[in-house]
Amino acid sequence: MDFLPIQYHLEIYENSFVNDVSLAFSSHSPFQNFSVGDYFNHQLLNCWYTELKKDETFQVKIVEHIMWKIENSHIGHKVMVCLELTKQTG
Repeated sequence: MDFLPIQYHLEIYENSFVNDVSLAFSSHSPFQNFSVGDYFNHQLLNCWYTELKKDETFQVKIVEHIMWKIENSHIGHKVMVCLELTKQTG
């Protein structure tokens, strides 16, 4: 069995996967896991379609994984994370 390199992709969406991607990254190393209910610190990024108020933040609503294989080339793993607005706590 030959081992193929893996390409990792992360896509962040606001409110729905139907919307355009707000943020995307690719890497040769896996990304940290995301779980439903996690808070997403948006403050260092200026890529959002939604204008957030001071007491709002994003929370992970849905996480989807997609995998594919291109013969004799590589394996792809994409994580799609959908965020929703929520009131900031603490």
